[in-house]
Amino acid sequence: MPTTFFRLNMETLNLEKFWQNKELFDKTGYNEDEFISDFTHFKSKDGTSVPITIIRKKSILPSLDTPPAKPILTHLYGYGGFGTSNKPEFSMKDTLFYKNMEGIQVIAHTRGGGELGKEWHDAGKKEKRQNVFDDFIGAAEFLINSKFTDPKHLVISGGSNGGTLVSVVANQRPDLFALVNCRVPVTDMLRYQKFTAGIKWVDEYGNSDEEGTVDYLLKYSPLHNIKA
Repeated sequence: MPTTFFRLNMETLNLEKFWQNKELFDKTGYNEDEFISDFTHFKSKDGTSVPITIIRKKSILPSLDTPPAKPILTHLYGYGGFGTSNKPEFSMKDTLFYKNMEGIQVIAHTRGGGELGKEWHDAGKKEKRQNVFDDFIGAAEFLINSKFTDPKHLVISGGSNGGTLVSVVANQRPDLFALVNCRVPVTDMLRYQKFTAGIKWVDEYGNSDEEGTVDYLLKYSPLHNIKA
């Protein structure tokens, strides 16, 4: 929701609204009661339970237990790297997407992120990067198998490390997605460390100048896996 302050009543333990940015609420016509967010899990390729957040208007998908009458336009977002966690926040553009296009927003909390601690991050680094891609693909399959959407209505997006993620899965499973919104990705995994700030990322991805690293980088490097 737009900027809102709360206070906790220490006697009743009730959370009370103290102040809201009414101007933002009025401009967007935003009503928090229209929306719902669910936190659930799905099984990845290797059986790992992966968290996922699904945000939408209640009228579009009241419950995750009951599929909609027809596939919903769905935006699936991921990052999956550097121990970064996807935290709750208000987004004007996402709100317009929910309200005007009646879409749902899905965040895949893949390995490589920080949501479940250091082990979760480490499980998506260097030679284990394929876990991140498998988790994201698993999120897409979960949404499709649950009948929330289908490949014709599924859009994926990510930026920077997330741009690499969506570039990779677009190569590996193009059948799952209608559109890929890829922003400032790292796509040449064999040479990225030679330019700009790339050398700072070798602890996350690995360095192709080191023995044995090329083998796993070449398996997923977006630039080197484009199919004719």
